[in-house]
Amino acid sequence: MLKHYWRGRSGRLYEFLVLPVWLSPGVTLPANYLYAQALPSGLRDPKYWGETDNLDRRWHDHANGLGFVAQLLGADELHVCFEGRTGRERLDIETDLRNRHATPLNMQPSKAAPEFTLADYPRMTRPRSMFMDPRPGVFGSLARLSGR
Repeated sequence: MLKHYWRGRSGRLYEFLVLPVWLSPGVTLPANYLYAQALPSGLRDPKYWGETDNLDRRWHDHANGLGFVAQLLGADELHVCFEGRTGRERLDIETDLRNRHATPLNMQPSKAAPEFTLADYPRMTRPRSMFMDPRPGVFGSLARLSGR
């Protein structure tokens, strides 16, 4: 099984198992997890850090919500870490990782500053989408792509 190591703001290194984002983990164990995008360079772009007392249930809770949005943002992997034994330990791990690696979907305050987070959404002056870019010719319009 593929593994990926993430370093927290504290300097601590955490070992994560890597699964396809669409595959239900099938385990009811407590865990920290991450929706991430595998980049051609071999690096990973984190989209959302989380922790749960039941990984399979949380995956199903996210399947049509946050997990779906993470996939729209390019997430194609689910990273899972079983190091945190208690809820407090898992929350500390999540916070340590969130404070080093910015994500667009976590709404908690973080010392790592992403360009855009969900918390910024109400303040955005224009949508950041290739389909809604107001500049002509940047990505083409959907009408032009569809032949209309």
